[in-house]
Amino acid sequence: MKGNYKGIHVPAGCDVLIGDDVNSLVSVGVLPEDGDTTVSVNYDSVEVKGNKNESIMRYVKNMTAEAKFSIYQLLLDNIARFSKGLMEIENIPGTPVTFTQTIDAGWKAGDIVMLDYVNADGSAPVISEVFGSTSGVVSEGSGYQIVSINDRFGVLLNPAGSVSIAPVETITMKGTYTPAESKKVTMGAPSVEITPQVVRFKKEQGGKLFQITLWSATNEGGLTFGFPASSSDKPTTLDVTMKGGLDAKRAEGDQLLEIIDEIGVY
Repeated sequence: MKGNYKGIHVPAGCDVLIGDDVNSLVSVGVLPEDGDTTVSVNYDSVEVKGNKNESIMRYVKNMTAEAKFSIYQLLLDNIARFSKGLMEIENIPGTPVTFTQTIDAGWKAGDIVMLDYVNADGSAPVISEVFGSTSGVVSEGSGYQIVSINDRFGVLLNPAGSVSIAPVETITMKGTYTPAESKKVTMGAPSVEITPQVVRFKKEQGGKLFQITLWSATNEGGLTFGFPASSSDKPTTLDVTMKGGLDAKRAEGDQLLEIIDEIGVY
């Protein structure tokens, strides 16, 4: 591109990366095809005037930046980086887990109590022991049966009415199930300290780069997880608003952001 076309940016989208510093930046995932990404710089403009209302000087203060974008891939590790410290993330392996489930007294013979757990492959959990509070251990086939109802599993209690277990007893069931490998996120406290992150917006055009880096940004827009209807044409989208402030650890004049432009240079 030559002449008057210099510096024109054609639509090409961008990549959004986030990390503790520039050496640990990771992509936040896929951005929607029709989702615009914006970065705006904001500040308060101040004019100093003399007693004749003449303008003596102008300056700006309270400089901030605001970045808005949307993502398709809801990767919890990356989402947690938007406001680092807001979330606690636990990796849960797909290994057998022991459980105990209690059925309060007052049940009736023939009642079906749904189990709280199911294996990740959809099969029934393994019941290792069922016992009444007074009658002790009861065996499968007489004291209880495992039944399947709408892809879930339950326990049919005392189906034949032929064992000594009685409705006045509390029943305890023990067993194991194997969950899918997963991540669990928890959050919530009266106050939570968050750690600002480096956020970078990176666009390539004709092998040349245009890049904006916010040195100290936090999520100011909260987190809204949507669940599109089955008739929707798009997957779940997470809208993100990051506010960039001054990083006092950097030199003055380079505390808010950095822009690198190769597209407008020949």
